[in-house]
Amino acid sequence: MLTLRQKFLIGSGLLVLLLLALGGLGYGLASRTTASMQRMLKANHESVVAMDGLGRVLDRASLNAADLAEGQGFIDFQKKNVTEEGEQELTDSLNLQWVSFARSPEGARSTLRGALRETVDKIRELNLKAMSLSEGRASQLSEEGKRWLLTLLALSVLVCLGALNALGRWVLAPLSRLTASVRAVESGNLEQVLYVESRDELGQLAEAFNAMTARLRELRGSDRAKLVRAQRLTRAALQNLRDAVALINAQGVVELANPVAKIFGLREGQPMSPELPAKLVQLIEEARRQGRAVEPRGWVDAVQAFDNGQERFFLPHLEPMTSEADGALMLVLVDVTGLRQLDEAKSSLVNTVSHELKTPLTGLRMALHLLLEDSSTLEAHQEELLQAARGEAERLREMVDGLLDMSRLEAGKGGLALKPIMARTLISEAMGRFKSAYRDKGIILTSAGSSLDERCLADTQRVQHVFSNLLDNALGHTPAGGQVSITVSPAPGSLRFEIKDSGEGIPPEHLPHVFDKFFRVPGKEGRPGAGLGLSIAKEIVEAHGGRLNVESFPGQGSNFYFTLPRG
Repeated sequence: MLTLRQKFLIGSGLLVLLLLALGGLGYGLASRTTASMQRMLKANHESVVAMDGLGRVLDRASLNAADLAEGQGFIDFQKKNVTEEGEQELTDSLNLQWVSFARSPEGARSTLRGALRETVDKIRELNLKAMSLSEGRASQLSEEGKRWLLTLLALSVLVCLGALNALGRWVLAPLSRLTASVRAVESGNLEQVLYVESRDELGQLAEAFNAMTARLRELRGSDRAKLVRAQRLTRAALQNLRDAVALINAQGVVELANPVAKIFGLREGQPMSPELPAKLVQLIEEARRQGRAVEPRGWVDAVQAFDNGQERFFLPHLEPMTSEADGALMLVLVDVTGLRQLDEAKSSLVNTVSHELKTPLTGLRMALHLLLEDSSTLEAHQEELLQAARGEAERLREMVDGLLDMSRLEAGKGGLALKPIMARTLISEAMGRFKSAYRDKGIILTSAGSSLDERCLADTQRVQHVFSNLLDNALGHTPAGGQVSITVSPAPGSLRFEIKDSGEGIPPEHLPHVFDKFFRVPGKEGRPGAGLGLSIAKEIVEAHGGRLNVESFPGQGSNFYFTLPRG
């Protein structure tokens, strides 16, 4: 079996041979024509020259022996140069006439001279005519050469077409079938099989293609089975979830929903229900507008629903899908009913205990106050013990007040008195309360920002509690000679407040817990407090619809920042 290389060599070799043959024939015809013309023209021309020379001898008035010898030389040359039909008879006649002419006396030669001239002219005219005919024969040979060349050219074209047709069958046709099959595979049709017609490179390529498509079919079958199994498992898992899961496309149509999602009117193939909770609609719009995941901020984002008369609570998580489903959202509503009940029980317990502690604690504080007012009867160590007891009582009161305040905020009963207020006013009031404390410790407290003269919507008393907690923490964790700055800058639909210190910072492992209740960074227990300040501040900010966060690096200080809506 010929290889593809050998087929190309054969096809190109035939074309080269045809070109060589055509060139050789043309060269041979041209050489033959030239040689023939040269021979004929030379012989005829020499005869004409000889007859012209003999005519010049005859033109002389008297002929001597030398003239007769010269004339005889011309005749002898002509006898050897006979080329044309009838020229031999004329040459023989000329020779006889010249012999008679040469033997005749001078007086009798005039009659013979005319006959000689006539014969010379005939031979001369015969050769001139032959020269003219030679040109015709040359033209004939040239035409004959042209016909041969055209014939060979046509034959070459036919052979070339045949070679191209053979190359097409050998190369182009298999390549075309291979190209069509590759495009079919590209469009997803893996049932392509190429017939192997040869064992050359194209045949090997066809075998490799068939092996590839067979492997692809095998992989597609296994992948399809895995995909079907995964889809079944996923759907089964979704069907048995206690959480609500729904996929909503850009047009607001529910493409996927499990049974729990029906509580919110989310059903596959149907648009979102108009009865969807407003808070959930707001979060969906926020996720689409921002193009990023939206996580719940806490119980404030919990969505209430009723399932067969039972109250249930869900925390929404929204995740925008990839660019392939631009505008689509995955909505997951995590069932936190049990956790909510536990939290409510805990809050109720804390609230009850706090209320129960508040009354005896008030009496205890009053008794300690009265005893310390009449300290003249007390010894020094007794007064010292009473002072310590009053300090602990005050600390316990702050803790009880904080727990009660926290309970009211979590229950949504904080009673925020929102009003527009200038950011500069909030910051100035907060700095005024801590000005002397910062000065006494040698810490610089500054304020700046491009939005100081813009307004925000806030409950002044509650927000001042946030500032007080953050500034007090910054004061306690910033060494003398340090700096604390308050800046305010614009944010989408809100103002961003930052309290940044140059203290020791917070270790990364403790950052996720700084807003947890009763959490205190290890190693900082020496500072007074129950660990409720940041938790209460976070509840206050979230009650305003904002967020409180922190950034910190050990040795580089901390940056607490929160947002308040524009007023």
